[in-house]
Amino acid sequence: MKFTFKSVVLGLVFLSMPSAHAVLGKVVGQLGMVEGDVTVDNNPVKKTAQVREGSVVEVKRGKATLILGKGNVFYLSADSKMVVNAFGVSPAAAPGAPAQET
Repeated sequence: MKFTFKSVVLGLVFLSMPSAHAVLGKVVGQLGMVEGDVTVDNNPVKKTAQVREGSVVEVKRGKATLILGKGNVFYLSADSKMVVNAFGVSPAAAPGAPAQET
């Protein structure tokens, strides 16, 4: 087997790149219902799956529900994509005031 300079350099570039799992953050939710062609971070999902900060949820055909935090539900339909950059809740400014989501 003969290696060329280009193939060796290209191989080193790919080996030095972080994997998709390395850039994903903490678990912030999960898919609650999945029907059809749904992926999380390019991995096919048939039932439920964890969703992390940085995850990409994509519905090609079908539908899915994304549950973040304590009951925040997002309904995704066919031909949709959602990137979860960050999810959290800020403390309320005053007693009785609603919390602000970030």
